[in-house]
Amino acid sequence: MPLRDLPRAPLALLATCVFFAICTEMLPVGLLPQIAAGLDISASTAGILVSSYAVIVAIMSVPIAAVAERWPRRRVLAVLLTTYAVSNLIFAAAPDDAVAMVARVIGGVAHAGFFAVAIAAAVSLVDPASSGRAIAVVLTGNAIALVFGVPLGTVLGTALGWRWAFVVIAVALSGLAVAVLRVLPPRDPPRTNARIPVMTGIRRPAVIVMSVVITLLALGHFTLYTYVSPLLLHDGITHPDVGAVLFGYGCGGVVGLVAAGWAVSRRPGLALVADIVLMCLSLVLAAVIGSSGGIIAVVALWGVAFGAFPTLTQTVMLRAAGDATDAASSLVNATTNLGIAGGALVGSRLLGVVAVPALGWIGAILVAASFLVYLVGVRRVNL
Repeated sequence: MPLRDLPRAPLALLATCVFFAICTEMLPVGLLPQIAAGLDISASTAGILVSSYAVIVAIMSVPIAAVAERWPRRRVLAVLLTTYAVSNLIFAAAPDDAVAMVARVIGGVAHAGFFAVAIAAAVSLVDPASSGRAIAVVLTGNAIALVFGVPLGTVLGTALGWRWAFVVIAVALSGLAVAVLRVLPPRDPPRTNARIPVMTGIRRPAVIVMSVVITLLALGHFTLYTYVSPLLLHDGITHPDVGAVLFGYGCGGVVGLVAAGWAVSRRPGLALVADIVLMCLSLVLAAVIGSSGGIIAVVALWGVAFGAFPTLTQTVMLRAAGDATDAASSLVNATTNLGIAGGALVGSRLLGVVAVPALGWIGAILVAASFLVYLVGVRRVNL
């Protein structure tokens, strides 16, 4: 199905939902000093509000998907978007870090279910051959949120106060919950075969192998990316210019997303292999480059690699899962967030022993391990 023939309104709506979901998850990173000051806590304690969110998503993605599969996806998405909105309002009104943590846990639960259901909903709207393109369209919301949404939210939170930034997101999510009920089909499209339960789908060998691949990829990436600002400062980038370099990373991510959208309808497995190699190369270069001009180029290249990551891993996982689409989407969500939390933990433990650039070598080793696991999967379980 050509891009122009895809169902534009539903996919654009889902992409917008993804945009605000990512803003909910990542905006605290941009407003961490203000949040810490507002709640009268240290920056490290405020950082737990970010990592705990990822842990909740990793733990809850599969169980929530298993429960949610009993209801139409439109209704589930509306409930999850409303839950997102409530979590943002509680966070905005939080008088202390305990209430803020409750808000982030609620948001993490919503996030755990949202991506599994949203991706499965997008795939259900198109024929199987067009599923990769549909996923790429929906995940543009992810790239745009990282490139524009989080920086703009940071500017808004800095100008008006961090609490107002989360109020704005909550209002937008409430409107999207209503829009989902109006735009998406009232019933899931009929399937040519039985819908495979989530708990059955996650036990398929190809799905297990891809889960390991995604976990290792995310671990490798976030072992260094969590500490990308210290890396840039180490290589000679000044504090005021860090944001501009990360904007270049985001622009690279858009390029990677577009390239992945083109590749998934042709050779998704080969494209994933190429992306793994590119990510590994980027991490090695980040470890050895050591200059301000060089690290700017490397970070942009790294952005291309990670920008392609969501679309390619989702598509290959869905292909591995066959008709177990809900299981596949929930596991991609769980394993990616396991990598986010695990990468931050690995990096924090190693930073007391090694310099920041050395984390690039650790990340590259983990990514290389994912490459080997994928090759085994191709040979043994027909990935």
